[in-house]
Amino acid sequence: MTIAAGGNLEIVLGRQTGRLAPTDNAAALARAIVDLCAECDL
Repeated sequence: MTIAAGGNLEIVLGRQTGRLAPTDNAAALARAIVDLCAECDL
């Protein structure tokens, strides 16, 4: 999980190797974290 800025876009492939959230959007980051947790068997 990271924000879509700088080198992160080159390292993380959205929904393949991690999750990208838009910069300056706390709600989108929170939603992405919740979605990621819902996909995992914790």
